Amino acid sequence: MRRRFFADAVEGAAPARASVRGANAEHLTRVLRAQPGQHYELAHQGQVYLGEIEHAARDEVRFAIVATLPQAAPRPRLELAAALFKFDRF
Repeated sequence: MRRRFFADAVEGAAPARASVRGANAEHLTRVLRAQPGQHYELAHQGQVYLGEIEHAARDEVRFAIVATLPQAAPRPRLELAAALFKFDRF
């Protein structure tokens, strides 16, 4: 299972590029020690992409989009309710 980050921007057609900035970029570089060539999932405007790191700096991580990933079908919404007809025995 790959880690997923929210991309700040996805630009261009094939081959597309994406970037992650700010706290997420710092987390990638300092905590996960991201290096060029590693793959991560990127979410942007309802789409999920597989991105390969091209450049990793503390303030910005740039990706080359390798593929657009299929999205899982949304799960049905489930609501549970309790009938309150005898309050003293509930």
